[in-house]
Amino acid sequence: AIFNFQGTVRALNCTFASNEALGGSGSIWDGGPQPVSGGAHGGGIFNLNGHVVLRSTTLAGNTVNGATTASSGAPSGSDIYSKAEHAAVPEALRGDALVELHHCVLASSSGAASSLVNDAASAATLVSSVIGAENIVVSTTGNVASGAVVSTTDPELVALADNGGTTWTFALPSSQTVTPASAVPCEDLEGAALQVDQRGVSRPSSCCDPGAYQRMATCEPPIEGDAGVVADGGPSDAGSLDAGALDAGAVDAGSLDAGSLDAGSL
Repeated sequence: AIFNFQGTVRALNCTFASNEALGGSGSIWDGGPQPVSGGAHGGGIFNLNGHVVLRSTTLAGNTVNGATTASSGAPSGSDIYSKAEHAAVPEALRGDALVELHHCVLASSSGAASSLVNDAASAATLVSSVIGAENIVVSTTGNVASGAVVSTTDPELVALADNGGTTWTFALPSSQTVTPASAVPCEDLEGAALQVDQRGVSRPSSCCDPGAYQRMATCEPPIEGDAGVVADGGPSDAGSLDAGALDAGAVDAGSLDAGSLDAGSL
């Protein structure tokens, strides 16, 4: 879809779908002794010594296809491939590679290729980095900043369809157990509150669904994995001795408590 060499790409409320990076045979590279094959990298975005900023964007159904060769390696980065290249580009064109992701969904799975790749193998003195927060990325290769990815679980996106608005989107599953909302509100590219999703549907001010599709105007709190563990106080807790909000145990203080020797309001 996009090859970014030394430039800046910024996208907000966008969907990258069904793109393909296709490797193939090349000619002699700079008078070298053998042909160099084109690598199948970056099905959605290939970032070379450039800067990519994505907010509330969904990438899914993107693929990388090509042979594994000594010159290009195996296909990689179904959604995003980012590389800081030092030796293979003229000195004047060398630069760091940076990818910033916020509230994004990267859900493509293409063979053994990771969805997101940060390739610093030939960076030398350059820096290749991936930063951000509140992202769902099904698989990564290379260094990704701590906290940038909050889940690698398949978000179970609904097939690309006309869900309203002028462009098609991938709907999120209705259950927030599968794909939880973020408690951190969405922001636009300038850092202001993001008012709508890709379709023009309102975004709530208190939370944010990941990707370009907002399920509803209000969000449930993020799922905390609570399963009735004693003394944890989880919001969906059903254990005892813990004061969970939906607690039905004894000798505690659950607000819906029906046990004895406690202070349950019911």
